[in-house]
Order: sequence, then structure tokens, then C-alpha cells
Amino acid sequence: MRRHFACVLLIVVGALTAAADDTPPAEPALVLTLSNVDSALRDVDDLLRAGNAPQYADFVRGLIEGLNDLRGIDRTRPLAGMLFLHRDDPEHKPSPLICLPVSDIPALRTTVAATGNTLEPTDDVRVYQLRLGKDDFRLLLVEGYAFLTAVEAPPPAYSPERLLTVIEESAAGADLSLRFRRGGIPEVQIGKLLAEFDADAARELTPRPDEGDEDYRLRADLQRSVFDLLRLVVLEGEELAVLLDVNVDRPLTAQATFRVREGGELGPWLRKTLTRPKRLNPPAEPLPALRFQAAGNLSERGRDISRRGLALLRRGVLQELGPQVPVDVLEQVERAIEAIDSTLAAGTLETRLEFLPTPAGRFVLLGGFAVEQAEAIDGVIRSLIPLAAASGDVARAEVESFRINELTFHRVQGNESRDRDRKLYGADLALSLAAGGEAVWLAVGGAETAIVLADLMAPPDESDGPHAPVTLSLRLGPWIEFAAREGGAREQTVARLAGELLSAGDSIEVELSPDANGLQLSVSVDESYVRLASKLAILRAQQQRKAE
Repeated sequence: MRRHFACVLLIVVGALTAAADDTPPAEPALVLTLSNVDSALRDVDDLLRAGNAPQYADFVRGLIEGLNDLRGIDRTRPLAGMLFLHRDDPEHKPSPLICLPVSDIPALRTTVAATGNTLEPTDDVRVYQLRLGKDDFRLLLVEGYAFLTAVEAPPPAYSPERLLTVIEESAAGADLSLRFRRGGIPEVQIGKLLAEFDADAARELTPRPDEGDEDYRLRADLQRSVFDLLRLVVLEGEELAVLLDVNVDRPLTAQATFRVREGGELGPWLRKTLTRPKRLNPPAEPLPALRFQAAGNLSERGRDISRRGLALLRRGVLQELGPQVPVDVLEQVERAIEAIDSTLAAGTLETRLEFLPTPAGRFVLLGGFAVEQAEAIDGVIRSLIPLAAASGDVARAEVESFRINELTFHRVQGNESRDRDRKLYGADLALSLAAGGEAVWLAVGGAETAIVLADLMAPPDESDGPHAPVTLSLRLGPWIEFAAREGGAREQTVARLAGELLSAGDSIEVELSPDANGLQLSVSVDESYVRLASKLAILRAQQQRKAE
């Protein structure tokens, strides 16, 4: 146990001797917290048991039992490490500070002495001098916490009470948290970042030699809008936090939150943009190998960026079609683009993208985009497919190839396809298009496309219930099976282990949604993936030992 504690002290020495000059700013730029020692070690134990690594779990349990010998440390309160940047010297190394919960100073002195080090009082009853080897550190006691800094460094320019609040706020709701805080970054650093950002924007907004005036205007308007938004993120962003939590049902849950300044422009923009219920919800079955969904209301800034992008796309499409396309077809294309533009002008954006496994072990890629007046786009598809067939650019083009519910799909097959695409999607690879029911759909797949889509094209769900505006669901099982068929012995070993450990519905879930102060990104991983990753890591270590 003494060896474990000595290792901890060595880590503290390394952190505290990283810098010991200048007065750091009042607020930390980075805060790392653990909810408490016992909880953190139990979480590690849970993960190791989930990963079926008993030899490591036994070590951690022994460490937990050994903590009973550590006297003077409060193992029920959060621990924290902080990093401070220097206002006057941006190139100066950051100043670290360690925050340890202390329950009994005499007992802590005994624990430190058992490691061959010393913790001695000073004339100030709140201050102790800690000697670790040849290094001296200042330990300040405030309300049950020991704030550790190098002796050569003056006390940080903040109130201890404020620091306790920072610890409490940072440790709430997660086993481990890492927070990057705008309040601790010197304004000179922010100014330097914005200057570099503006220089990059100026380079990007320079006209290109092969670019006409109208092309440049459209591109510059779009890029300028995007740069303005990114600049706003830098100016109004207050905190970026990463939170990690472990529990029995889904042992690994991570969150990333982006908090913005109150009273600014960005907060209302984010909340307005990401609040519209989805209308392109799929049925519960069949389960996709990957699914991405996004829905939202577009604010004025969002509509501006989207419509500028569409204007640039419109010009490119019309230039590509050129004079070889009849005037009446070009007019249909214009009406289709106007239908998309009217959707964006109304402030709505809904999309869905998924990879669907086929009975033969291949995939179908399906994408959908909600749009008003989708019938106008269907007319364009019907007009362009015969032109493509007559041009010789495609091997086969079929109007009304197959029908699912109220949607009619048209199919286009190219003259050539890449070998890797045929492996992924299967033979008879083609693009299928449909428009109707307030949505445009496209699918890439082989001969099984119509069979797979028949179960997926459910009527839109217009529920007003709560939802995450942006979601991603990933099931690794179908991808592992596909890799095993196309790969060698290693991929087959992974597939064998996956077959033993994974269930059909096991997935990695990602959700992006607004909260009261900004954005929240959540990631949850099923326990079976932890077990699979652990098995593979153990197997690889065994193979390396044999090779040596």
C-alpha cells in the first residue's frame, strides 16, 4: 500500500514542479475531478469485470482494501486537479494545483511519514509544508480541502471559497469530469486565436483564378456566413466539458457539454435550431447497422447559411446540365430547387441516413430529406432519367422501377462500379430515387434493395414528444460479420468472439441536443462491447508474448 501511495505522491510532484512562477489568473482554465476515490476504484472494478479481466479486477480490489490504511484522506469527497494560465505571459508554462479532501491532518502526517516524506506545520495554522524527496510544497487547508502548490509559487489569486464552489460544480453528476473553462483563458490568448482565425478566413475568401464573379460571390457569401458563426462560437463559448459515468446497465456513458454565455446570440440560436420533432422516424424493425437522424428549426442565421449553400449548389447543377438539356427540363430543375429553398426558408431541416444489412450479408444505403412540394422533384427525376439513358452515360435506367407504399422508386445503374462498392453493396449495384410524401429518398444497393426497403419506408411519425434532435446509432455486429467474410484469420477471430458476446440489439448510441446553457453530446456503449474490447486486448497481449 505504501508503494501505491508513493506512486501517487510522485505523480503530484511531477504536476506541481511543471511550473512554479508568476501569479496565475483567478479562474482555472482546466479542471479535472473525480467524484471520490472509492467510487472511482469501484467503477474501474466494474469495467474490468465487464471486460472479463479478473486478474486486473483482483488487483484493483486489493488496492481498494489497501486504501483503508490511508489515514487522513476523505475518500467520500471529490478530488480535483486544476491548471492556470498566465495573463501577462501566454508562453509561460501553466501552473497546476492539486485539491485533496482531508479528514484528519495528524493521521495524514502519519501516512506521509510512512512513505519517508514529511508534512510539517508553519506559523500559519492553515498552512503546512510538504516535503516529497527533495521537493517542497505548500499545503493550504480550507474547509476540509488541502490545496497543494510548489513552495516557490505564490498562492493563486483566487479565494479558496470560490475554488470549493468550482470543485462542487465540476464534480456533480459524473464519476470523472474534465472541463475547459473560458474564464481561465487570458484575453490575449483569445485575441491571438481570433487573429489567426481572421487570417485564415481572409485567405479562404480570396478569389480563385478559375472562378467567375458570380461563382466567387456565392462561395464568399457562404464562407463568410460560416466564418461569422465559428467566430461567434469562440467569442461566446464559456465551457467545454467531458463527463464519464459507469453503471450496471450501460457501463460506459460519456457526455460532452458546450456551455455558452448567457444573454448572447448563440444560446437562443442553438435552442431554436435543435427543437423540431422528427417526421422521418423509421419503424422499430429491422435494426440498421448504422443510423443517423437530424431534425431542427433553422434560425435566421441557419436559414441564411443553408440558402446560400443551396444557391451555390444550384449554380453548379445548372452549369453541369448545360445546353444539352431541354429548356423544359431545366425549368423543372429550377422548380425542384425552389421547392428545397422554400423548405429552408420555412426554417425546417430533417434528414435520415442509414446502412441496412441485407439477407446476403451486404448493405443498402438509404438517405432521406424532408422537403415541401416533393412532387416537383419527382417530375425532375422522371425527366432526367430518360436523358441519362439516351446519353450512354449509364448502363440501365428505369422509370418506376419498384413501388413501396405510396413511393415510386426510379433506378439508375452506371456503366462501371468499383470492386469495393460491389463487395459492400453486392452485384447489380444501382442508385434508386423517389420523391413524395414531403420527402426525397435515395438508396444505393444491389439486387436486394427493394426487399430491404419494403420494411423501412414507414409513414412519417409527426409526434410532438421529446426527442434528441441529432442521433447516431451504430451496431458493430453486421460490420464485423462483413469484415470476416472479406478478411482473413484475424477478422474471423473477431467475428467468433463477437458471436459469443454480442446480442442483436447491442449498440453504441450518440445523441446531440440543446440544454439550458448550450449543447450536450451523450455517448453510451453496451456492456458487451466492453467485454469484446477486453477479450481482444487480452488475446493480442497473449499473441505478443508468444511472439517474443
